[in-house]
Order: sequence, then structure tokens, then C-alpha cells
Amino acid sequence: WWFGTKEDGILIAIPYGEKTSYVHIPLSFNLVSHFFEDRDHNIWVAGLQGLLKVSPSFYQTISSPELEKMHFIRNCLITPSGEIVVSGENGELLIFQLSSSSAGLPVIKATKQLKEKGDFIDFYTFDEKQRMWFTTREGRLYRLDNLVLKDFTSIVHFKNSQFRGLAYNKKTKQLFVCADSVLLTGDENGLDTLFSRDRKQFIPLP
Repeated sequence: WWFGTKEDGILIAIPYGEKTSYVHIPLSFNLVSHFFEDRDHNIWVAGLQGLLKVSPSFYQTISSPELEKMHFIRNCLITPSGEIVVSGENGELLIFQLSSSSAGLPVIKATKQLKEKGDFIDFYTFDEKQRMWFTTREGRLYRLDNLVLKDFTSIVHFKNSQFRGLAYNKKTKQLFVCADSVLLTGDENGLDTLFSRDRKQFIPLP
């Protein structure tokens, strides 16, 4: 079912047995007059600002023995240099290189093993050198520089059951790590509690 809503663009209701899932397509206009599906399965939407074409998005399934070993893929991201990093429940990182041809599938460029066998990426950010910093579900902090993986958990001076977030300020070159109950800031040489400018108060809880 395709609906033109008053304020939320297009809403699609897709029945799956006894359940229904919804897809929302935002529009620059909210007055939809009519829908039409052509023989190539494109949906044409007549609206206040003209004609909109909604086309099917085709995809390819990538399979490999390395992906099957992961059992569950927990995170997938793309680096500024164009590699795809896949993190699964077996503690491995698969780094894919995109093919130069539009029809070619990505190929595995490298495999990296985290220290904990069942660990995986939770949060990530990139610094001014395009290196990826990331935290894991087991409370570890890593940096991936090209294909070199380094564990920086030791710059956090207390054990964390899990980190809650990660950010990097490229202007000040500061790394921010949200730990269990405190916000930390610093660089690769060490992290310390983030205090207010007068150094008298850290961020209050909760």
C-alpha cells in the first residue's frame, strides 16, 4: 500500500504474513495526487512540485568462507580510503577492497584478529590522518591505520565493561571516549577525565 501523507511524504505499508512493516520516503512536498506503477516496476508519484520516480534498488549478495565463519555480522563501515570493514562475532575484522569495475564484487584485502575471540566493533571515528579509532563490546580501544591494527586500551586507566561512544575533534586533535561513568579526552599518549574549563567539575551524573 502506497500513501501520500499530509506532512511525512510517502508511507509504504508492506504486509508480511500477520505483520506489517513500513517504509518512509521523505519528500520536499507533501501533497501527493496519484501513484502509478509502470511495467519496469518503477513507481511514479504525481505531486505538488512535479513528478517523482521511485525505482527498485538492486543488490548483490557477497558470500565467502570468511563471512560464514563470523556467524553474525555486527558492524559494517566504509573508510575514507574506500575499504569496507566488516566486524563479526568471532573477533575478526575483514577488510574488503572495492573492485575497479562497477560489476565486480569486493575482494578481501586483509583479515585482522581482535584480542577477545567474541569481540566486535561498537563505535568508531576517524582522526585527521584518516585513521580509524574504534571501541569494542568487550571494552577495548583500537586504532586501525591502513592495515595496521593497534590496541590502545592501556591509555584508559581503569577497566570498562563497555564504552558508550567515541568522537574525534580534527581541529584540536583530541580523542573523546565515553566510558562507563565518565567522559575521557586526550590523544594516543593518554586519556584523562574531561573537566570544565576551570578544572573544578567533570560532567555530572546521570
